[in-house]
Amino acid sequence: MNQGGVANAVLGGWQVNTILTKQTGSTIQLFAGDHSFSGGQHTSRPDCIGDGRAGASNDPRTGLWLNPAAFDTPADGQFGNCHVGAYHGPGNTNVDLSLFKSFPVREAMHFEFRAEMFNAFNHANFSNPGSFLDQGFGVISSTIGDPREVQFALKFYF
Repeated sequence: MNQGGVANAVLGGWQVNTILTKQTGSTIQLFAGDHSFSGGQHTSRPDCIGDGRAGASNDPRTGLWLNPAAFDTPADGQFGNCHVGAYHGPGNTNVDLSLFKSFPVREAMHFEFRAEMFNAFNHANFSNPGSFLDQGFGVISSTIGDPREVQFALKFYF
């Protein structure tokens, strides 16, 4: 917009920037304690006895991401039959925005006003559900990332 005078000083020369991040959910590693008796820090995976997503919610805000009734503790001496990477947690979305405006003072000198918003829409990103076959298995109980943050700056270039 080039209106000249005061209108151009106020309304002209703005720069808007955005960064959109959209990610699929990460793999959920499922654990059922050490039923293989292989020693050390080994853990077994649970046995899959049904579809772990059946009856669960596609909305992470409800908490139940995996159906615990679809999993069972493996028999002693067994490693469990649920394969690694069978299930994924909820995806993540984030939008960062910035708004810049330059105000000339003299040749080679200007002020720059900046307004920046991180997680501009305050979108909640949920963590993976509980992955140990016990109380809390399959339930999302926390979020990841920061809430919306806004910062302003005024820079002088010379």
